[in-house]
Amino acid sequence: MKLTIPVALATALILGSMAHAADDAAEASDAASISQRHLAAWQLAFAATIDRHQVEAAVSSDDAVMRYWGAMAILRTPRDSAERAEMLPLVQPLLADASPAVQVVAAEIVALSPDSKVGITRLETLSQHPQEAVRVQVLAAIERLAAHAEVLRPVLTEAQNDSSEYVKRIASRTLAKLNQQP
Repeated sequence: MKLTIPVALATALILGSMAHAADDAAEASDAASISQRHLAAWQLAFAATIDRHQVEAAVSSDDAVMRYWGAMAILRTPRDSAERAEMLPLVQPLLADASPAVQVVAAEIVALSPDSKVGITRLETLSQHPQEAVRVQVLAAIERLAAHAEVLRPVLTEAQNDSSEYVKRIASRTLAKLNQQP
């Protein structure tokens, strides 16, 4: 028995396969493009000099990864620099970002700014986040705050009872550092 496929059906099948192949290629291209943008944002965060326009584009992106690395670029600028002061207004909206990782970086930046209470309050709130990774990120940020972390001592003390061993370890280490300060 000879199987015949109507030409219209065969054409539809072939074009459908080609369309799927084209979609797959487009998705791969999009993924590569996204990866390239993420890499560029990461490089921005670690660049020797910061391009304010690139940082502004990154922190206002629809992509949380871009916003994260844009915020990291701001965090890595010298704390008392005019450059950082100029970029502080870019950070305020990130305190309410959809991504907790972005919120933590923003809170750390603000905690080291003249408006430190806002950042500290945000870190306190985020220290109760249900995701362990967020709590770890918060405690690491608090540890980096060094002497400024004294006001967060209650958060650190409470974190010693966290379900996460990582959180407990960072909290204990940070408290030990605070206890050694004059």
